Amino acid sequence: MTILRTLDPFRAWSFRSIVSLFVHGSRAAGGVENFLESHPFLFGYLDEIAQSGFEGLTLDETLERLDHDLSKTTEGSHHPLDAARERNLWSADTLTGWMWCGLTREDPRFGKVLEALLGREGLPGRATLSSWIDDSPSVGELLAHGWLEELDAGNDKVLRVPQALWETARGRNLNEPGITHLPKHQL
Repeated sequence: MTILRTLDPFRAWSFRSIVSLFVHGSRAAGGVENFLESHPFLFGYLDEIAQSGFEGLTLDETLERLDHDLSKTTEGSHHPLDAARERNLWSADTLTGWMWCGLTREDPRFGKVLEALLGREGLPGRATLSSWIDDSPSVGELLAHGWLEELDAGNDKVLRVPQALWETARGRNLNEPGITHLPKHQL
């Protein structure tokens, strides 16, 4: 039995997104300690993830375990995130990148983390997000199919998950058009 069977799929994918940010952020900051010093609120998230069955694992081991467990729970899942991943043939990195664009909807403090690593105005930019997720689908395809919206941020543009889709991913508004109702993009 995988640990993730006891977690809500949104929470499991949130954990994967946060751990992935830790991995990228720690490398950019020269280590976990430096990264946490810059963003001390993340201690709470690390504790929550550890207490959910990942205690004693390194960040890379946690990410590997999450990927293994999520690949087993995604097939045939009726949760909107798992259904969207399966239906659109997204990799775990693509769904994680999509989630990065919505993390500030859950906790505005992620804005500073994302701004430091990926973009402006507390949201990822297209170029940096493209370099961190795989190319199938591209960020342009995610935009073209309504999975992301692009907003002006001064001279730049940033990416955000549309509110209705985020609410559906959270398990709210399941009767409203949302993730599972968007057409499959053309690969």
